[in-house]
Amino acid sequence: MPRKPTVNDLLTKRLLPSLLGWMDRDSRFSDRLTRDEAKAVFAWGRSNPDVVAAFRDRNNPAHAEVALYKDFVEHYIFKHPADPQGIPEPWPDRPASTHQPTETDPFNGMSRDEAEALMTWAETQPEYRAAMTDPQHPQHDVYVEQISGLHRIAAEGSPNPAAGEAVTRPAGDQSAVEALQGDQAFMGAYMDKLLAAVKICA
Repeated sequence: MPRKPTVNDLLTKRLLPSLLGWMDRDSRFSDRLTRDEAKAVFAWGRSNPDVVAAFRDRNNPAHAEVALYKDFVEHYIFKHPADPQGIPEPWPDRPASTHQPTETDPFNGMSRDEAEALMTWAETQPEYRAAMTDPQHPQHDVYVEQISGLHRIAAEGSPNPAAGEAVTRPAGDQSAVEALQGDQAFMGAYMDKLLAAVKICA
């Protein structure tokens, strides 16, 4: 079962363009939906037979993507603070990103929030599934290494964090990412979210 997404401004900016593109419409804001816009998206999904079929069938290749978007849209219908007219409150200001990719570290300076949004967005991008699941693929090892790095940032924080961002590492000799890599059930459940990390960080 897909994990419930943490909806914030970073994730919204990644998901919203694709969502609006499918519906061929615009939104009032680039980082949030009004309540009426979210309701319109939800109604569109419920009226689309392919979307409904994908949501109901967990074996459908698009199930994780549809479930993610459903949770995302419901955030703006039910949870996001809004005025009586359904106009959403702005997201709190956040420090400027310190993410500065390098040739050797595409995640240099990336914050936990950025990594989490990136992994959640990756659930909607299936391009790397073949390479990730095929050990014989010429780019398999590279993808696994970089995706593991992204996962580590989300779990532990960047080794080069923004000012004020604490880096918390688990106790014991084994790192968080090594423990997660050894948990096959965990890796299987989260595979879709990790597939696009290389593409969007390259």
